[in-house]
Amino acid sequence: MIATTRPTGFQLRSPKKKNGEGENWVFKVEFDPARPNVAILRYTGGVPRDGLLFFAAGPGPYVNITDEMTCAFWLSERLR
Repeated sequence: MIATTRPTGFQLRSPKKKNGEGENWVFKVEFDPARPNVAILRYTGGVPRDGLLFFAAGPGPYVNITDEMTCAFWLSERLR
């Protein structure tokens, strides 16, 4: 994964809340130098017990993380 500027686009959400309500904000994304396909997320608050991790969520998200071929990707993963 690469980003031409500061990497953005991740959100932590609880499925019981409406969009934007009770979200924990990811304020920093770093790529692991030893594993370039791994993103390290720094966020505010705790991880919701039944939380969801989204990348590029919503109808017009601002994201700038691509692969080496400049192809964007999509992510939605239940947190464990």
